[in-house]
Amino acid sequence: MSLVLPTFSGFAQPATGGAFTNEYSVDFDGADDYMGVTPSSSIDLYGISMWFNCDTTIDNGTIRGILFGPDASTNWFLGLGGNFSGYLVDELISINKGERYGYGSSSATIATGWHHVAAVWSTSSATNSGANGYDIYLDGVKVGNIYDTRGGSAPTPALYTLASGAEFRIGQRGNATYPFAGKIDEVAIFDSTVSSSDITAIYNSGVPADLASLRPVGWWRMGDGTEAGSGTTIYDMSSNSNNGTLTHGPTYSTDTP
Repeated sequence: MSLVLPTFSGFAQPATGGAFTNEYSVDFDGADDYMGVTPSSSIDLYGISMWFNCDTTIDNGTIRGILFGPDASTNWFLGLGGNFSGYLVDELISINKGERYGYGSSSATIATGWHHVAAVWSTSSATNSGANGYDIYLDGVKVGNIYDTRGGSAPTPALYTLASGAEFRIGQRGNATYPFAGKIDEVAIFDSTVSSSDITAIYNSGVPADLASLRPVGWWRMGDGTEAGSGTTIYDMSSNSNNGTLTHGPTYSTDTP
């Protein structure tokens, strides 16, 4: 599918120009690979979006790794698989902000192959049973439905802020734990409300789309940006120039959603 890439003032364009294409992803080995980003200013995390292809089926009993993990001083992360801490039952996708909540099922699994996941801030989160929190979407569908009930009530997490000068990581937690084995593509973060219709547009029936009109404050195309499938720098295609660095040898792949 080919989409025409519009021009926006102040928004960095992919090096290819012209038609929007997605030819690369980045493959993480599940041992120590990650991409690190150190933002030059703080970012209120209203939403995060990415595509992933895990090397193994994701089930509710085994940790499959961290997709997005900020610096080592915080507990916030977006992870795949079950048994991160024992606090949730049958977790498949987890968000941790001290307390934990996410998507759980006693019977479902997430098969190998490409999937899209998004976590977006809501003041009446279905994921968090009506309390504030991050709604979780898998392949365009809101799926979050469980939360940690320690103390007898749902947790009340706050909107998370990525701190200026503090590295966050794609592919593992900020303290080098829970590495992810598989491919990641088209990572984006947002500093304003992301609606369900925005998620529908981002998922685009399973084909990554041009995100420029949604104004992400970080957009790492994992090979299709200015890096054009070469080198260890993944360029931020937003106007903020918070470029990522591939560390410990993640490789480019032509396997894409």
